[in-house]
Amino acid sequence: MKIKYAIVFFIVTLGFYSKVSFAQQIVIESKFIIQDARINEQDISESWIKGASYLAFYTISGSEESYFASVNPGQKSNSSGRIFNLTHKLEKETASTYENQVFAFKWSYSNSYDDKKGTADVKIVQFKKNGRIGFMCTINPENLDQVIFKGYMNLE
Repeated sequence: MKIKYAIVFFIVTLGFYSKVSFAQQIVIESKFIIQDARINEQDISESWIKGASYLAFYTISGSEESYFASVNPGQKSNSSGRIFNLTHKLEKETASTYENQVFAFKWSYSNSYDDKKGTADVKIVQFKKNGRIGFMCTINPENLDQVIFKGYMNLE
């Protein structure tokens, strides 16, 4: 039930804040469940975990562009927008590290909670651990804050 609420909230707020027509369909391509959240090393995990928060890559029908969002349904807030300059690299497993997929991109975002818009550098590292795909996402907006999310990829 919570996941249905989160998806409905995501679609409704994303449609409103991104000025997406309801005739267009949002398709979530990848979803990352947040289990740890920090801003400038300050632990803010509790509100993100209680809020059933997640990150998502998505597309909009009729568009060839890709989008990214951080969504906190519990706080009724999100940041969303188009991504560009996407790079991907595969780092092989070593004796001390897991095999990683590293995605880096620029994110032109808009916040629902304070009407702020901007551009951020985003890096997502995915790795397989204990039968799950884990991730660490680092977001560096233009104000030089550092936001780090960790968790696992939702494969449903």
